[in-house]
Amino acid sequence: MHTPFIVRILQTLCLLVAASRAETIVISIPEQRLYVFDPAGENTASYRVSTSKFGVGDSPGSYSTPLGQMVIASKIGDGAPVGTVFKSCSRTGEICKVNARGRDPIVTRILWLRGLEKQNAGAFGRHIYIHGTPDEMHIGRPVSYGCIRMKSKDVIELFDSVGTGTHVEITDEHVSRGFFAKVTRPPENIAAGPAPKNEPAVTEHSKIAAASPPAPPSPAPVSAAEQKTRAHFGKSTASANVAESQSRSGVTLLKTSVLSITFGAPPDAGDRTR
Repeated sequence: MHTPFIVRILQTLCLLVAASRAETIVISIPEQRLYVFDPAGENTASYRVSTSKFGVGDSPGSYSTPLGQMVIASKIGDGAPVGTVFKSCSRTGEICKVNARGRDPIVTRILWLRGLEKQNAGAFGRHIYIHGTPDEMHIGRPVSYGCIRMKSKDVIELFDSVGTGTHVEITDEHVSRGFFAKVTRPPENIAAGPAPKNEPAVTEHSKIAAASPPAPPSPAPVSAAEQKTRAHFGKSTASANVAESQSRSGVTLLKTSVLSITFGAPPDAGDRTR
């Protein structure tokens, strides 16, 4: 009479335990693959599996694999040799070799699942396990009778890395195409982003200005004393220039050079060869 209430209590406790665990297991039906994720969503392990040949569901006697949220309710077979055969979750004492002809027992390890949703409420009573199988040649294809089959070496590794209460989700989605995937921010466009430090941002105005020819440099400021000196010797400089155009004698050239060095070049005469 109180079974539904007890089940709800167990489900709540399992969820609390699962929340404290570091791992999450996701099983993809279309990929026939089991993934282990850490709390940050990083994939830490991946294994090929086999789910039901009868599809997905949770109806009694359907032999199908249930979908949805579950937890690992029990772990069975710790320390058992590879190939140990289990019947009704107990060791039979037999060791079954890999790919033994005509044999398909549950071997090596068992992770018993309990459903947490209406769509998989019968998983525990239907004995839905993650377990080892000797039929390793068919791993990667849906050939089971409802359970999730793994290679013995893989189920041992998984068994040792997760605990009771670990969250399990069986999905009909492709995990590798985005389920639980982390969003990676694309690299920023440097040209469209903020300007580097100590450099002006690129704008339409600056592009037009860069395409225009550079303006001539502003004349350097001239002191009052220099203005008086240039005014006093202006006639001498003009005469020297006229003399240079009329005669190319060494004396005239020397006079022009002395005047240029003494009083400086005009303020708008830059070094145009540099």
